[in-house]
Amino acid sequence: MFRCLVKWLRGGGFCSQQQFYWFLRIAKTRRWQPDDETGKFPTAEEALQDLKLRPEERGLSLYRLHREDEADELACIYSLTLRDNPGHFEYVLFPDSVLSKDDRIVHAPVEEHLRFLSERHYEIPAPAEEQLLRLAERIRNSPNKQVGRVRQKQLVDFAIQHGFLEREEFHNRIGKKWRELILKKKKFEK
Repeated sequence: MFRCLVKWLRGGGFCSQQQFYWFLRIAKTRRWQPDDETGKFPTAEEALQDLKLRPEERGLSLYRLHREDEADELACIYSLTLRDNPGHFEYVLFPDSVLSKDDRIVHAPVEEHLRFLSERHYEIPAPAEEQLLRLAERIRNSPNKQVGRVRQKQLVDFAIQHGFLEREEFHNRIGKKWRELILKKKKFEK
């Protein structure tokens, strides 16, 4: 931002580069921030656990956000429609500037997902473990990374606030366990 201002003041016009944020799905906060009791910061090897591909994955899933404030919304929609194990949802958000030229990112929409998620879904295809370790180190050391946690109650409240059970695009995508929690809370609030 400061560089953009200096450029503008020198007559070079505004910077056209827009800052994006990347949302790393399902991370463990304890792997990305100092321990509350000891103050010990996790190692890159520990953080790497959240970047390793699952057996069915061909690439590291990331979600591109245009604004930081989309993170909790994405966490809620992801959790309610793609995970049917009600619980807290933890994630890591980091700026585009953390990525290196080696981190080739490709847009990878997933037809089966809600449009909101599919449009934002990107991948680093077939990353080597060494590449993921370097990425974990850069994210870990970034002063602009954010570690977020959305509690189960917040997820249920979000679904009620936005009328997910009444909206056609969400109706059949919310898992049975989430649906039961949402209906129970709605009944209790009446």
